[in-house]
Amino acid sequence: IVPILLSCHAKFEYAQQALMLQVREYLLKPIQKEDLEKALSLAIDSLKKQQENKQNEQYAEYWKQENRQNG
Repeated sequence: IVPILLSCHAKFEYAQQALMLQVREYLLKPIQKEDLEKALSLAIDSLKKQQENKQNEQYAEYWKQENRQNG
């Protein structure tokens, strides 16, 4: 999950709380189309990297077990 927060509140305390909750992007209304597209693109890239890392970990675990059985 890659959280993106869209808010109409520009108070620093809200942005600070969002960071503590690991929100990836804190966007203020009214939002520009380009800002939303950029935030979504970064979120998609992050999800793809997470998926690749998980796959790599699964492959590594598989080969580790395979080596134990054949070693």
